[in-house]
Amino acid sequence: MATLPELRAVRLEKLELLKKAGMNPYPTETLRTHSLLGVSLNFAELESTGQDVVTVGRILSLRGQGAIMFVTLFDGTEKFQAVFKKDDMGENPLLLEEGAGGWWPLSAFPKCRRFG
Repeated sequence: MATLPELRAVRLEKLELLKKAGMNPYPTETLRTHSLLGVSLNFAELESTGQDVVTVGRILSLRGQGAIMFVTLFDGTEKFQAVFKKDDMGENPLLLEEGAGGWWPLSAFPKCRRFG
């Protein structure tokens, strides 16, 4: 088990990665258009219209499966699983570096049905 100083060092490294990428690690506002509960309740409508969705959530888990990555987000209203293609994440996928526990904005449009 990691010690408190080791955990702190890892978090400081992640903070520096965000800063080097030009991201504000402590944003005071976001352009969120929907809560995760709102996405869940209106999924069919959002999918049929192709409307872009911007939401924010804490990363609870990351699971890589070859060329795709499953990310479970929670924003206080709902847990939601998003799927990313690693090729579409750009050359520097900070999401992979940050890992679980971080808060991330997600901008996308719903493409597939929600199951379960």
